[in-house]
Amino acid sequence: MKLLDLYILRKVLSTFFFVLLIFEAIIVVIDLTERVDKFTTHNLDTLVILGYYGDFIPWIAGLLSPILVFIAVVYVTGRLAAHTELIAMLSSGISFNRLLFPYFISAVIVSSITFVLNGWIIPHSNRERLEFELTYFKNRYYYDRQNIHMQVEPNVYLFIQNYNNQSNVGYQFTLEYCLGQHKTNMDPPLLETHGRRQHVSPSARFYVKSVASPGNGYGHSARYFAKGLRERRGCL
Repeated sequence: MKLLDLYILRKVLSTFFFVLLIFEAIIVVIDLTERVDKFTTHNLDTLVILGYYGDFIPWIAGLLSPILVFIAVVYVTGRLAAHTELIAMLSSGISFNRLLFPYFISAVIVSSITFVLNGWIIPHSNRERLEFELTYFKNRYYYDRQNIHMQVEPNVYLFIQNYNNQSNVGYQFTLEYCLGQHKTNMDPPLLETHGRRQHVSPSARFYVKSVASPGNGYGHSARYFAKGLRERRGCL
């Protein structure tokens, strides 16, 4: 490998790692600002947060590496052309194919690093990262049951078409009151709390605190469901 090859190789690799460092820093700062309230809510210490980002950074590096190689090659080649270095190389008798040799070597180095990351480091770090996110950031269980129909109180039945426990939001809510032998859909349903009454549209979108899920009692969850609905509509 000639001195010119080392010069181009150093330019490409230094540009690649510099841009990778800049992107990593920006993404980590944005992610930290979005999650700082959850870190404080769970009273996580500095070492735990640093451990999370120690697993987060390799995952982002594996995602960014392909596009950053392209950016580095374009930037370095553009700088060589702007300083007429590329013209001098070609004028000295170096063929275009020979000029691509240091780019090929830099691509092999970056791809080897990416291969090691994706094959051995990122799978292990992703397991710990996802476990951390499930513990502190997300709901561990995904509830996607539809057409939920349950009894809230005697002669009062609740129906909700679908519910998402990730956002705690339910859709197409209906309360049904049994009058004698007949079940009546009240449109809009009438909710009563502490002697105050308020009509609620059954086609509206409601905030939901809880809903029956596998292993929980339907009546208990349904009462919390109705309580969350009344709070959203201003009855409590």
